Amino acid sequence: MFADTFPLDAALNVFSRLFDNVSNPAINLLDRNYTVLWANKGMSIAVHRPLAKIVGRQCFKAFLGRRAPCEPCLLKIVSRTGRPYTGERLVDLYDGTKNYTRVTAFPVFDGTGLQYLFEIATPAASEEQQKAYIDSLERALRGLVPLNGPQVRHAAGADETSILTPREIEVLRLAAKGFSNTEIARILSMSPNTAKTHIKNIFGKLDVTDRTEAAVWAARHNLL
Repeated sequence: MFADTFPLDAALNVFSRLFDNVSNPAINLLDRNYTVLWANKGMSIAVHRPLAKIVGRQCFKAFLGRRAPCEPCLLKIVSRTGRPYTGERLVDLYDGTKNYTRVTAFPVFDGTGLQYLFEIATPAASEEQQKAYIDSLERALRGLVPLNGPQVRHAAGADETSILTPREIEVLRLAAKGFSNTEIARILSMSPNTAKTHIKNIFGKLDVTDRTEAAVWAARHNLL
């Protein structure tokens, strides 16, 4: 993962032989400019688009029909933190449908920085499975022991994290994983407006402008 040179052609040949026709998981390779260099059959199924409309295009345009990268952006996060990252989100696809997906990003660096990003996505296969997955995830998140003062100091150092309240840290941890304000509100039993206010306060306290920067901060301070 962290090498001076990366034999891209050889790696793509291996991935192509192993995963081209695999339906699940969905896998793709991006370069540092978000361009999809390769994707398997599973990715085509997951985003409801033919491979010819995916490869060679920027991921946020090819997968989601967006004009700019998603927030939080996994490529930006792994580029700045230097380690793999997993996010979960309800994805608005190019054709207008939605799917709940877990994505793990694996960065590949050389001496100049991030070169490529492998992404492995596991979308829910059906409405029933998707609902069960979300419900189980919510139960797991509700069962997490909130990070209190001593735990926060141990995880990230008192000087910086003490600017956030325990509730704000809960919200930050979920936002950094890709949850929307509505989803955060549902998980933490608060109104969407309250979740939005927490996000605004977190951005102000951390001096960041978007969820990607907030996620990078959380990752660097061991809050994820």
